[in-house]
Amino acid sequence: MKIKQFTFNPYMENTYVVWCEESMEGAIIDCGASTDNEIEELEYFVEGKGIKIMHLLNTHMHPDHCAGNPWVSEKYGVRPEKAEGIIQIGKIKFDTIPTPGHTEDGVCFHNESEKILFAGDTLFNGSIGRTDLPGGSYSTLIASIRNKLLVLPDETTVYCGHGPTTTIGDEKRYNPFL
Repeated sequence: MKIKQFTFNPYMENTYVVWCEESMEGAIIDCGASTDNEIEELEYFVEGKGIKIMHLLNTHMHPDHCAGNPWVSEKYGVRPEKAEGIIQIGKIKFDTIPTPGHTEDGVCFHNESEKILFAGDTLFNGSIGRTDLPGGSYSTLIASIRNKLLVLPDETTVYCGHGPTTTIGDEKRYNPFL
C-alpha cells in the first residue's frame, strides 16, 4: 500500500491518496481540495503515478473534508460512497469502523494487515475532534475512541484529518483527552 498526504484549504485538512502498487487501483480519502491550484496538484499526482481512482471515501462530511468531492466525481466517475463494511482497493482491504462523536455518522478506515488507520477528525496527534458542532457529542466521541480505536494494536499508524500522523500507542500514553 502506498499513501500520499496532501494538506489543503484554509483549515489545513489532510487529503489522502491510497493505492495498490500491483493493480494501481486507488482511493481518495477526504478530498478537501478547494482551489484550482489544490485540484491541479492532486490531479498532477494521480495522473503522474497512473493511479486509477476507484473510490471516493469520506470519514465525515464537513465541508473541509469534502470540498473536492464534486471534482473527483466528475473527473474520475466515482461518487462518494456510504462507507459500510469492507472496501477493496486492488489487494488492499479496509474495514469501516463507525466512530460517531465528531459527527453522528463519522467513520474511520482500518487496514489490519498493515496496521493503518485513517481517523478523519475522530482522533488527532495529542487531541480529539471537536464536539461543539451540530451532531457532535463529547461522551460519544470518547466512547468511540476508547471502545473502537484504542483496542487496535499500539503500533497502528493513525493518519489524522488535520496535523501529523501518530500511533495508537502514543495516543494511549500521551493524549490528555484520553
